[in-house]
Amino acid sequence: MLIARVISDVWLSALVSWVTGRSSAEEVGEHIESAVGLVLR
Repeated sequence: MLIARVISDVWLSALVSWVTGRSSAEEVGEHIESAVGLVLR
């Protein structure tokens, strides 16, 4: 369950960045991909 929690926290942070205009949708996708890759190593 900790893996899901970490990924959801990263997703929420990235979503907020996208909604507020600080990140593009592409950057959000890259951020989430990176986090998932690091957590699931």
